[in-house]
Amino acid sequence: MHDRLQSAGVSPEIITQIGSWLESHSCQSEAGLKPLKAQYPELVFTLCSEDDMGFHEPWHSFSYFDLHLVAHNLSGCSSLTPSPEMCSGLVIALHEE
Repeated sequence: MHDRLQSAGVSPEIITQIGSWLESHSCQSEAGLKPLKAQYPELVFTLCSEDDMGFHEPWHSFSYFDLHLVAHNLSGCSSLTPSPEMCSGLVIALHEE
């Protein structure tokens, strides 16, 4: 899981690998994100409830969470994006039981 991030965004394969890693490690806490934050320091990881995401479509759904892509612009604002090429962070939205 040590592929390189593209200079402009993240490859879909890396995003899928990150999602698969999260799923296989049942990562549901900030502490559980530490290995990913160390592996991918260029990315911002945010953990929240799926309810916090409203009706936004996830980039990919996994068994217990949805993965959303985040783009940060030069003004410091963040927004959801469907584009891996614009991705600079991931939101892990945990499903409610």
